[in-house]
Amino acid sequence: MSNQVFDGPEVDLITMLAAREERAQRQIDYLEQYPQASHLCVNLNIPGPIKQSEKLKNVFLSLMETIEQQLQGHIIHQEILHLTTGSTANIVVDLPNEVLKRRMITIEIEHPYGRLADLDVILPNDGSLPGKSPRSMSRTELGFPSRRCLICDQPAKECGRSRKHSLDTLTQTITQIINQKGRSNDERY
Repeated sequence: MSNQVFDGPEVDLITMLAAREERAQRQIDYLEQYPQASHLCVNLNIPGPIKQSEKLKNVFLSLMETIEQQLQGHIIHQEILHLTTGSTANIVVDLPNEVLKRRMITIEIEHPYGRLADLDVILPNDGSLPGKSPRSMSRTELGFPSRRCLICDQPAKECGRSRKHSLDTLTQTITQIINQKGRSNDERY
């Protein structure tokens, strides 16, 4: 097994945008197929052109194990894909959206890799987005603070939009999180 977190294929912007469109279409399909259920989309928040490696896949699988434990007995359908654009899961559950989001916030806070996870509860478009694109339920809708930046603890969306931190700084921080957590929690990672 490689020791490098970012030891994987580079993905260009066009491929990433196509993967994002495909993910959005799968979300729409699940919302239409299971209108009475809640839908969770699981991804890692990994900046830069390398989105998949053996270590990143293991981080994703560690998160999935915890998610599956939290949702045991409530999963209606589950799809997991390991792509060069990153691992992703779509999970349909028979829990209310708010309950699902609270459980996912707990994982984001408590899991060793939770800071690297995007655990989005997907909702139908409420008219605020063009077209049929779904939206994700925000933490603030439930009274939680927004996610914080890995580097400076400011709101993560602000730092991401402004590109406040270099890719090198972000990847070093992610590598540190994975290597520290992996040694202390599970030698596989």
